[in-house]
Amino acid sequence: MPNSALFHKIRALTYDLTSEKAQAVQHLDENIEIVLCDITKNDDVERASKDSWVVFALTDFRGQLDKREVTIHERIMMADAAALSEIPYYTFSAKEDATEISDGKLIILHCTQKAMIRDYITEKRPQLKSIFIEPDF
Repeated sequence: MPNSALFHKIRALTYDLTSEKAQAVQHLDENIEIVLCDITKNDDVERASKDSWVVFALTDFRGQLDKREVTIHERIMMADAAALSEIPYYTFSAKEDATEISDGKLIILHCTQKAMIRDYITEKRPQLKSIFIEPDF
């Protein structure tokens, strides 16, 4: 089997290089590079995205339930950085807006937020070759 290093390198972003989770990810594979990145800072996001072939962005709405605007801003900033860096592919974990498709009968905030970010990407960053993954649960 060919050496996987010839095919990929994964850059994982973290707020803390010494965290238990970052260290666990680092030990999964020799082709994983852990990079310090504060996704609230545009310069950090641009630096972390530089020379990437694809960005896979996801959200942690459960970890920031009281910071809805911050989470939305961070993911929009990631899409903007990918577009400015001309990254070939941008993948985002999205959802349909449950409130919209249920005519207001269901209110699931993280679905609404993910849909807002997806819509921003398609409307404001059409040059991104975007792939939206919508997992079902």
